[in-house]
Amino acid sequence: MENETYLCDKCNGKGNIPTKNPDVVKVCPKCHGKKELDWIENVVGVTKIKSFTDIQQEIIEQMGDDMVKKVDEEMMKMYTKTKGPSSQNINITTILKVLKEIEILK
Repeated sequence: MENETYLCDKCNGKGNIPTKNPDVVKVCPKCHGKKELDWIENVVGVTKIKSFTDIQQEIIEQMGDDMVKKVDEEMMKMYTKTKGPSSQNINITTILKVLKEIEILK
């Protein structure tokens, strides 16, 4: 039996769908840029493969989360060293000092 392929009927085998902005194209939601589908994919669709942009965004979000946690930890260390746990005031100078110590600001 031969592996017959079909052009994606959502994007007409182009792999992308035009948007309102002519300079921007959207990856086809049915074939995910594959353009041609075998009969199973034509019926059930294609499993989405993460794009470089998707992976990059996940990494940026994780780095942001990690940075926030580190800043929080360092702020608490500085807070307990300089003011003590009973004080509620952390001034901007203390915040900048912490950010420089953890190399966010240079």
